[in-house]
Amino acid sequence: MNESSVMICVCEDRSSEGQVIRRDFSGSERILRALKVGGILFGAAVLTVFVPVLHFVLVPLFLILSLVFGITTWLAKGEVISGEVNCPSCGAKNVLRKAPESWPKQERCSGCSLLLQFDLKK
Repeated sequence: MNESSVMICVCEDRSSEGQVIRRDFSGSERILRALKVGGILFGAAVLTVFVPVLHFVLVPLFLILSLVFGITTWLAKGEVISGEVNCPSCGAKNVLRKAPESWPKQERCSGCSLLLQFDLKK
């Protein structure tokens, strides 16, 4: 379920508020996402068995990557779908795009290129 939250943008000593739409993953959805990512990389490991010489490196690499990316995908508890906030310094509109949820976030302002720090309002 999508949830609208208030986010705070801080730049230097000024701050402004904006909106962010985020979504929490259910337990089964987290497992399915992890299995999908791990399965794709495991499939790549199986396919690279047939690559001469390189299969000595590629197969173990893809097997390790399937575990690492599967676990990191499973650990993601939610995602940011979109967000919008005005820069406290120059007033330019900054848009957050779809990304894994981790707070605080940092991005450069599209107007003045100052470093903005985003966090959810408590």
